[in-house]
Amino acid sequence: MMSFRAPLVACAAGALAACNLALDFDDLEDLPCPCGPGFVCIESSDRCLPVGSSEPFKACLQDTPNTGDELCPAGHRCVALNGQGPRCLPQCAPVLYARPAAGAAIASQCDPGTTCWESSKGGVCSEGVCRDNPNNCPNPGERCALFNGAGVCFLECDPLQIAPLDCGGDEICHPIGTTDITACVRAGSLNSGDICTQPEDGMCEKTDGSRALICASFEATTNEQLFCRPVCDPSSQAGCVPPETCSVVRARLDAVTGRSLGACRP
Repeated sequence: MMSFRAPLVACAAGALAACNLALDFDDLEDLPCPCGPGFVCIESSDRCLPVGSSEPFKACLQDTPNTGDELCPAGHRCVALNGQGPRCLPQCAPVLYARPAAGAAIASQCDPGTTCWESSKGGVCSEGVCRDNPNNCPNPGERCALFNGAGVCFLECDPLQIAPLDCGGDEICHPIGTTDITACVRAGSLNSGDICTQPEDGMCEKTDGSRALICASFEATTNEQLFCRPVCDPSSQAGCVPPETCSVVRARLDAVTGRSLGACRP
């Protein structure tokens, strides 16, 4: 027959209301499920842990009713990402790396040395996956760019190879942040001439029907509105249809050849 330990029996008659069955256990954090208020059940071990008991960037267990999120601090999610096991990672809103303001947008949300990754639970801040010098991205044709000190691998392309287009599917070839990298990024639904200044405004369509589009300003500053424009080569005006002219949007994008990237000005 099961019997209770001495701490429960020894409660004075006048203090019985204050006695708790939890006193029968050596560790309040090792109670069996179901758990009381402030605790969460670890289903694989049938034991309770305190809500919020894991720290930012520390390990968490995902076999809970809310897949480990209860163990994390507010504003964090229990996520396994980029080959690392589940950890409590800060939430963030993923940004389009194909904008000059991408670095500042990430720095405003994530700690230095981390960037905002998309996950099954939304955006979370985590470390990078590569270094830029020397580039160590694992796949051929990829190049590492740093954002907020965290490395992200991008598949490079040439935006001036207007026909055929380098990127397949629903991707376009676009400058990445303020780097000298042009890479394939997800296209959007904005038409040629539409404003694409803010990340929430989306991204340009792949083409205007025949010409590749990019989101850029002619002055190439983050202080000016960005527009979806056809890509062109400023050295030859190739890509523009008169009376359009090709104006530089990124000078000396290619450091080796000195080639600049342009967009057609109406």
